[in-house]
Amino acid sequence: TCEMLRKAKCRFDARTARRNRNYNGVSADQLLDVEPGDFIFPVLHVQMGLVNKALSHLVAWFEKHVEKLADGHADTRTKLIEAETEYEEAMEAYDAFVTVEPFFSLATKRKVLSKVSTKVVK
Repeated sequence: TCEMLRKAKCRFDARTARRNRNYNGVSADQLLDVEPGDFIFPVLHVQMGLVNKALSHLVAWFEKHVEKLADGHADTRTKLIEAETEYEEAMEAYDAFVTVEPFFSLATKRKVLSKVSTKVVK
């Protein structure tokens, strides 16, 4: 419970007042005053993060050992994929702007179009 954690922290402070302020990674009070039983663990988000990390490591391993790509080729492919994604997003934004927002002034449309074109050029 939070009260037990506070008492343990007081004992910790008393023992370490003259020594190092970091003991097993503990150096300050707890961040949130939440009972451990009231905490909801985000299982889905943790699983998604673990899968994404494992997938990125697997792809990197394939690039290095199976495809045997040089460092420059892998970087080029990654930049190409990012550029294609940005292009698709910019074109979707442009299509939405042209079809859904016909009531903007010409100056506003020029601003948006210049932002879209600079994003695509990068």
